[in-house]
Amino acid sequence: MQRSVVVAGGGISGLAACYNLVRDGGVCKISELGLEGDLLPVPRSHPAAKNRYLYVNKSLHKLPSSIGGVLRTIPPFTRPLFLCGLRDLTAPRGTAEDETVHDFFSRRFGKELAEIVIDSLMRGVLPGGT
Repeated sequence: MQRSVVVAGGGISGLAACYNLVRDGGVCKISELGLEGDLLPVPRSHPAAKNRYLYVNKSLHKLPSSIGGVLRTIPPFTRPLFLCGLRDLTAPRGTAEDETVHDFFSRRFGKELAEIVIDSLMRGVLPGGT
């Protein structure tokens, strides 16, 4: 039975996915949909531009947008985010010759921040090795 696979996006992850599909015997067809004209810019003053959310444990969590939000504990985090910044000031220099993004942020800011924020960012916005 022949299966179809759609890879949406031509960034590094999309190109790598297509490369692996072709390497395994698949056929790659590239389509430019021309959707640039359908994008709607969001002004900086709009609430959507000021609010950021993370989807963690089947729930949306609003990220802090002010200094006050960083100073107190907010879900999904178990401690104030500013403590992660303090940890960075005392973090030892990495010893690995080739450190992953996840390992770098875990060492400098803590495992929780790396797993919740950095992994989400790397997988959602900047797909790459975590």
